[in-house]
Amino acid sequence: MSRLREIERRLGREDAWSNALSVPKETAELWPRFIKVKGAILTALTSQTSQTRRKLDTFSWSGVDSGIHDHRGQVKGVINGIELELDIEGTTVDDQAQVVVDKDGQWEIVHSKAQCMEICGTFTSADRRRGAVKFQIGNAGTPFEAYWLQIADGRLRLEQVVHGKDVFDTESFGDGKDQVNIPGTRIVIPRFIED
Repeated sequence: MSRLREIERRLGREDAWSNALSVPKETAELWPRFIKVKGAILTALTSQTSQTRRKLDTFSWSGVDSGIHDHRGQVKGVINGIELELDIEGTTVDDQAQVVVDKDGQWEIVHSKAQCMEICGTFTSADRRRGAVKFQIGNAGTPFEAYWLQIADGRLRLEQVVHGKDVFDTESFGDGKDQVNIPGTRIVIPRFIED
């Protein structure tokens, strides 16, 4: 969706003319607002700044579940004018040897390390517009990014979803549904979030 379309939507001026100018869903790009939010989240996760507080706890299982580590954490602060409040949950599994059969019927030992992390939270951009994000990353799940933005009634409406290299705008999910499926997955996410 283009920047023009985002501005028109905010002002409540959607009409046939503006619909004709919108970017087709096959070529949709992540909105500049969400690019900035994603950059702020990555900065908050990868570097400690004086304006952010990070807390991460890890529980390592023992016994038959040895090698499995559950992580929970929070990040709060301001990065590049964007206020973030994020919850992080994830699991990592130590290197495991698995026996697989290759295409020639030979047994082969393959090492793998599974990891999956979910980042959920809210943001307030420099123009005081509130929103929410949900990221799922790692090699043990289906990675995606979902972005919600505050509308006039105070709720947060799903605006864009990123799955792989594809960006989907709200229009591609159809109207009238409380839950939407991310195309190409079985993942269901809410269209609206109460703020």
